[in-house]
Amino acid sequence: MKLDTTKKDFNIGQKIYLIPLGNAKSCRNNKLEDQIKEVVIEKIGSTKIYVDNNFIKCFDMNGKLDVHNYGYLPFLSEEKAIEYIKLCNFIIDLKNLNFSGLQQEKVLKIMDFFEKENLIKKD
Repeated sequence: MKLDTTKKDFNIGQKIYLIPLGNAKSCRNNKLEDQIKEVVIEKIGSTKIYVDNNFIKCFDMNGKLDVHNYGYLPFLSEEKAIEYIKLCNFIIDLKNLNFSGLQQEKVLKIMDFFEKENLIKKD
């Protein structure tokens, strides 16, 4: 899923919210929503954002992981970060759905929606 922010959206001194990726996530089964970090931008490079956090020094603004498999996704508000997590969880849930219990009409409606959004190919 694409992020809706670009380098132009970030400014020095601005508060942003980070979702941890890879090894930056807690291994204690904490909800990802509880792991969102609020930080202030100190410097903006060509691809990296530097922040005022003692543990997180900088990260790639596109969410790419570093050599230690650490990374963060930046968001302009905590609400946007939580929304992104919910969308990712929904996509995982969609992959695990079992449509066998639904009536054919309902499955066709779902299929039509996905076709209109160009999410699946028409035969």
